[in-house]
Amino acid sequence: MLKKSKILIPILCIALMLIGGVSSVSAAPHSIDIPIAHKSVGDSKAKSEVVYVTLTAKTADGSKEVPMPDGTTAKLGEMATLELTGDGTAAFRNLQFTEDGTYKYEIAKKEGTRTVVSYDKSIYQMTVVVENGTPHVVITKKGTGEKVELGDDVALEFEDEYKDGEYGPGVSAAPKVKKKVNGNGSYNNDTFTFTMTPNDATSDLLGSTKTYKATVKGEGTATFSDIEFTDPGTYVFTIKESATNSGSWKYDKSTYTYTVNVVYDDGALKIDSTTIKKG
Repeated sequence: MLKKSKILIPILCIALMLIGGVSSVSAAPHSIDIPIAHKSVGDSKAKSEVVYVTLTAKTADGSKEVPMPDGTTAKLGEMATLELTGDGTAAFRNLQFTEDGTYKYEIAKKEGTRTVVSYDKSIYQMTVVVENGTPHVVITKKGTGEKVELGDDVALEFEDEYKDGEYGPGVSAAPKVKKKVNGNGSYNNDTFTFTMTPNDATSDLLGSTKTYKATVKGEGTATFSDIEFTDPGTYVFTIKESATNSGSWKYDKSTYTYTVNVVYDDGALKIDSTTIKKG
């Protein structure tokens, strides 16, 4: 009897060890990175400009959420944004795929507003088919059908061209506004809006009738977005505050004239002077 017991005990122990080992194993999610490259052509100032590339969730099987960078998920239409500076590279990282299915995305660059820039409007369409836990990636360029095979030295490329006009690269300027509030009451959460509108001659020079805006929350200072000047001349704008808040506000009705003189000197455009006058 003793010998029989000695044989059964080690066999039982081995069986328990095998069962325990199998139950502790779990499958790790597969993840992918999407490298992005941006290039600026035609103007040295572009080397320091910040650009943004977006990855948008388009469709997924059934009601599944779509894997997004850094191990997050998103619903249809939601996006992730990647920031690059000038000629640079970055990547949407760690899209984790834990369930089989078909997932679709669009990758594009946010278009800027500078008139001297020809912005890259490329859109990349990416489909990820996950089979048995393994993702298979297909990327095509919208409109051309050109396929992109990602690799160690291959990225999705965007290129912005800084146009040299008749006078070469443009110059830019932007004024500031300062908001002060008098009286009783709470105003720290109120937003105050200021507009800067070109006169007719300036609109002709700029080739645009765009009205620029600046906002201040509570009291403080804000700067209008850069205005690009690609031709010599005198540019005149009117700056005033918009009555946008409800309540018993009494707005300052002052108007200011912002004038920028741009000259062509020594083979380049230059800002000769800027003035701001009240009234």
